[in-house]
Amino acid sequence: MRRILVSLVLVTVVLNAPAAQSQTGDTSGVWLATNVPYAPWTFDFKQAGEALTGRVWQNGAVRTVGEIMDAKVNGDLVSFNISGPLDGASRGVVTFTGTRSGDTIVFSRTTERSGGIGNGLYGTGPSAPKQVTARRQPTGTVATPPGPSTLPQQSTLATAPTAATTVTGGLRYVAASGVAFAPWTINLKIENGTVTGNATQGQSDPASGYMTTLVGPFEIYDGKADGDRISFKLRTPDGGRVITFTGTRNGDRIAFTRSAEVLGDDPGRDGILGANGATQFTALLDSNPGTAPCTSAPPVRATTTAPERADLPITGPPIGGRASGRWQVMDVPGAPWTLDLTEDGAALSGTVQQTGDPSAAVTIAAGKVNGSTISFKVLSLDGERILTFHGEVNGNEISFIREITVLDGGSRGRNGLYGGATALGFVAKRAAQPSQLQGH
Repeated sequence: MRRILVSLVLVTVVLNAPAAQSQTGDTSGVWLATNVPYAPWTFDFKQAGEALTGRVWQNGAVRTVGEIMDAKVNGDLVSFNISGPLDGASRGVVTFTGTRSGDTIVFSRTTERSGGIGNGLYGTGPSAPKQVTARRQPTGTVATPPGPSTLPQQSTLATAPTAATTVTGGLRYVAASGVAFAPWTINLKIENGTVTGNATQGQSDPASGYMTTLVGPFEIYDGKADGDRISFKLRTPDGGRVITFTGTRNGDRIAFTRSAEVLGDDPGRDGILGANGATQFTALLDSNPGTAPCTSAPPVRATTTAPERADLPITGPPIGGRASGRWQVMDVPGAPWTLDLTEDGAALSGTVQQTGDPSAAVTIAAGKVNGSTISFKVLSLDGERILTFHGEVNGNEISFIREITVLDGGSRGRNGLYGGATALGFVAKRAAQPSQLQGH
């Protein structure tokens, strides 16, 4: 009986050993984190026993490739450091500590310093990811890091663009201008008040220099038709954004309005699935859908509606300091520029915003007050520049000078509050409060 029991125990151990080894597995390969700013973050791992080597990089802003160091693999636990320019400035260490479960690794991310303004791979700002989920890519995936002279990319995988898929019995509409990552191709089939089909976009955007592998086709859902009015939705592959399209057909074209609902942490860029994409555009019927998208028809450039400013209250005299309050700049591109500032002793906080695209408010960092002199920094919305503002407060005016620091792989931008093509000096005037407007 004792021999039989010993034999059974040995058989159990032998049978269970391969399963445990398979569960731990090898971390080697390409892993992508997509629900992060400047996605994807690419983790290119090579494992040999408990040793791990490789590289990590992002697409946009600071594109320095971080060489993995101090790496350890212990079963399903993975940890390593990379070194790079924190917030695009002096070098520092970023630490990743993760737990692997099959083809997913959930990392905790910390930085050597904190309190900055960046939100990407090397960012130390309050919105920089503290948790990152990376997913293994199919075997054979090759990841090529961006070189120092290459344009910023949204994806570094060598993936060919997906061709537009024509819907059988449907119509193909193409938006070839007024949108980023053109052409946007929308294949529609309308039957009994229901709209089905798919949509695609181009792989590159010459205006920004970005590329993407998120080209589609993306399946249309919740599609409806009522006379010449149609509506439908698209979603990102990870379900993090839902894009709603509402259009009016007029002959061979559809005038669309487009809105985005961001359900996760990544708003995307300005493509067909991005939160910052065109809010209005026109798509033209392609009379020969078997060929490349038609671009011979007169382009109708999309217009972006300026954001409603009625929700921004007007402030008046300083509260808590001479710099506190709302300040506006009128004679500039994207006017008005609005600065909401709060002075608290030697510290300055607040937001800056322009009316032109991009119109999102940006939180200032490193705000300082020294008598009548103020200074603060902001990160441009495309993550390519740090702008430093130096101001001199004089009553109801602040005379500002902007300094622009271009991050690795970035550009000086165009005009507007965040661009290098606009005058570096400007004057902001205090916005009047409602009581000051009475009687005028």
